Amino acid sequence: MLNILSIDSTVPPDLNQKVDRAQWAKLKQARFTCACCGYQSAPSESVLSGFMQVVNKEVLCAICASALQLQRPVRNLANHGFIIMASDLSQSEVTSLSREIGFAILSGDSARRERAETVFEQLLESEITHSDFQFLTEEEPQTCAEMAVGLTVISSLNRNEYAKYFKDLRYVPNFVAFSHIYEYWSKTSS
Repeated sequence: MLNILSIDSTVPPDLNQKVDRAQWAKLKQARFTCACCGYQSAPSESVLSGFMQVVNKEVLCAICASALQLQRPVRNLANHGFIIMASDLSQSEVTSLSREIGFAILSGDSARRERAETVFEQLLESEITHSDFQFLTEEEPQTCAEMAVGLTVISSLNRNEYAKYFKDLRYVPNFVAFSHIYEYWSKTSS
């Protein structure tokens, strides 16, 4: 289930914030491994964080962190991804699938790229629309950030109602917004 966090205006939009000593210690302790999807990154001189972040005392990759912080822009884009309804996939599975799609698109292998684009189109077919959640807002959200604002409006729902409506929502990153991260990860992954 997506858990929307409040926007932190001190976090830069490139997801490569400066790492303080406490964050560095936490990243090293976790071996730059995402607590949600299990992806392991690596730091470099140009990207000290390895595009990993400490969120609520857990180390998360940029995709999983964005799933928790939909209101925060990515590369100055408010529309950095979309929300799908996927009862048969967890957020960590969607994150891993999205990362593999990104790697395939960047691979230069045209057959692999075509297959990845087909899978991405299938994910896009599962995107939730305004008609699915008209009770959130009268105006149709145009960006991921606007959808997050709409989701925060439902705080009046009790926990069971919230789970009923939102337990199957998953975040899928926009390739354009995350392409530089995919490039970095594909070069540094083992």
